[in-house]
Amino acid sequence: MSYFTSRRGMTMMELIIVLTITSSLALFAAPRFNGLMQRSALRSSRQQIESMVATARAAAIQKGRPAAFWVNGQRIGVRAVINDSGATIALVPSVRLDSLHKVTLTLGGSADTAIVFSSRGYATPRLGGTVIYKLQIGSRTDSTCVTSIGQILGESCAK
Repeated sequence: MSYFTSRRGMTMMELIIVLTITSSLALFAAPRFNGLMQRSALRSSRQQIESMVATARAAAIQKGRPAAFWVNGQRIGVRAVINDSGATIALVPSVRLDSLHKVTLTLGGSADTAIVFSSRGYATPRLGGTVIYKLQIGSRTDSTCVTSIGQILGESCAK
């Protein structure tokens, strides 16, 4: 029987070479992975804001009563009026963007802490201008905007 047919496993030198190559590749990929994670967190946060604004508007139209998208610091949520006495209910559980996605939310433009939609789906009272929701994580930024009538402008509206 020859030497090569009875040999099992790998030598220590072969293992060291494989580990060196693998760790070198990981070192080069780590910064790109971090950037990917930041872009993903920004996109998720922006989509969450847009989804909540759309939910508030749709709930106001569907229920025939006012509904609001609100911002309180880093927490966002949707509430709707459920009866004539003005009682409200949370339609979407509030979310903290800084703890969920590690994203910082700031309000810009003619931003108010709440956008209230009428039963016809319009922002009431009419917003003074476009509301800008700016998102930041590290050096990366993104934004989404809502017009004076409640229309969502979407990705990177305020560059």
